[in-house]
This record gives sequence, C-alpha cells and structure tokens, in this order.
Amino acid sequence: MKSYLESWVSTKHVNTHHDFILIQQPAEGDENWDDYMEYDFTDGRLWVNRNFLYMFMSPFPFKDATEAQMFIKDWFENKFNVEVNFVES
Repeated sequence: MKSYLESWVSTKHVNTHHDFILIQQPAEGDENWDDYMEYDFTDGRLWVNRNFLYMFMSPFPFKDATEAQMFIKDWFENKFNVEVNFVES
C-alpha cells in the first residue's frame, strides 16, 4: 500500500508553500487542477479528496474509510515529515 502511494505521488505535482502542501494534477483539457490532498500547516489538517480515498480503498482490505484515512495519514507524515492532527475527506 505504501508503494502504491509512492508510485501515485510520483506522477503528481507536489506544491509546498509556507502554509500548506498540496498534491494535485492538471485536469484533462482544462486550466484547472485536480486537488488530491492538502495539508495545512496552521492547524495540522490533512484533507483527502473523497474520490481518491475510495479509489485507494478499492484494491486494499480496509474495513472503512476511517481506516484508509489513518493509513494515508501515517504515510503522509512520514513522506513529508509533518504531524497531522486530523484528517478530512
């Protein structure tokens, strides 16, 4: 599951700013970007796009969305060396 997330993030654009980390990708044929995850340094919130969350859950044996969110939280903390206080989708 970790290698899945590592492979996935390697194909995305990771924006690191003073106040946040944003994982996103340009939308097909559009000037807008699809946001997948956003970490807010001010309150430690990790937002995970609900569609991505369910796509991530489908090939793995998670019992519910909360369990998948906690897995992503742990991965994100290790990947970006931050402390996530709570997760929203």
